[in-house]
Amino acid sequence: MEFRDPSGAHRLAGIPVMERTITDQTIQDEDVSGVIFQDCVFERVRFERITLTRTMFINSRFDDCVLEDCGIEGTVWNACQGSGLRIAGGVLSYAVFSRCKLARLDFEQTGSNVALSESTIDQLTFSGAARTQNILTISDCEMESVLAENAEWTGATAVGVRLADWSLPGAGFTRCSFIAVIGEDVDLSGVRFDACNLYQSKFPGARLRSAERCIFAECDLKGADLADAALEGALFAKADASEANFERARLDGAMFPKARLVGSRFSQARAHGSVWNDADLSSADLSGMDAWRSVFRNALFQGAEVTNARLVEADLHGVKESLAGAHLEGARGSVEWRAEREEELRRDSGN
Repeated sequence: MEFRDPSGAHRLAGIPVMERTITDQTIQDEDVSGVIFQDCVFERVRFERITLTRTMFINSRFDDCVLEDCGIEGTVWNACQGSGLRIAGGVLSYAVFSRCKLARLDFEQTGSNVALSESTIDQLTFSGAARTQNILTISDCEMESVLAENAEWTGATAVGVRLADWSLPGAGFTRCSFIAVIGEDVDLSGVRFDACNLYQSKFPGARLRSAERCIFAECDLKGADLADAALEGALFAKADASEANFERARLDGAMFPKARLVGSRFSQARAHGSVWNDADLSSADLSGMDAWRSVFRNALFQGAEVTNARLVEADLHGVKESLAGAHLEGARGSVEWRAEREEELRRDSGN
C-alpha cells in the first residue's frame, strides 16, 4: 500500500482513497491513521499490525478479511458490506460500525466502547479475548445469530434485540442495559445479570435464575420461571408477572410496587425487607413465604394463599383481606384516618 508516509495526501489535503481494490494480500506495519477509504474493495486481505486510529471506511466492501494485532482506535465503518471481517488481537477501542451489512463479524479481542448501530449482521461472534467487553453498544441492528458463550460484559447496552437469536451459556452481564428486548420463552437460566436494567423487556415464559439488583420495571414476565432465583434488591415496578413462579426465590430487598402478580407462586420464598405497595397478589400462593419486615401497603390479597406465610413485623396498612393462617406477630395494620385520606386521594385522581 502507498501510505507509509503518515502525513500523506489525505492528512494534508483531505483527499480520500477512492475505488481502490485490493485482493489476496497481506499488508503489514502500515500507519493509515486518519485516512478515509471510500468505495474501496478488500477481498481476502489480511491486515497485520496496521495503525487505524481515526481511520474511516465508507461504503467499502470486506470479503473474508482479517485485522490482526491492529490499532483500532476511533475507527469507523460506515455503510460497509461484505461476506466477513474478523478482528483479533491488538487494540479495539471506540470502534463504530454504522449502517453496515455483513454476513459475519467476528470479534476475538477485548473491546472498549465498541458500537454497532443500524446494521444487518447475519452472524455476530464474540470469542476468545472478545468475551470481555466494556461499554459495548448494539442499537437498531438485525442479527440472525449472536454467539457470546461465557461473555463478560460491563456497562453494555442493547436495545430491542431478540434474545432467542443469542447463544449465551455461561454469560455474565454487569451494569448492562437490555432495554425493550424480546425474550419470550428464552432459557436464561445459565446467564448471570448483576445490577442490569431490563426496562420494558418481554420475558413471558422465560427462565431466569440470577438477576440481583436488576430493574424489571414494566416488564412482561407472565408465566416466567424464576424458581430458586437470586433476585435480591431487584425492582419489579409495574411489571406483569401473573402466573409466574417465584418459589424459593431469594427476594430480600426486592420491590414490587404496583406489580401485577395475579396467580403467581411465592411458596417458600425469602423476601426480608421487600416492598409490595399497591401490588395485586390476588390468587397468589404465598404459603411459607418469609417476608419479615416487608411493606404491603394497599396490596390486594383477594383469594391469596397465605398459610404459614411469615409477615412478622410487616406493614399491612391498607390491606383489606383476611390474612388468616399467616404469622402476623408485630405486624402493623391499617391506620383508619390515613386509609380514609388515601381513598379520597384515589377518588380525586380517578384511580
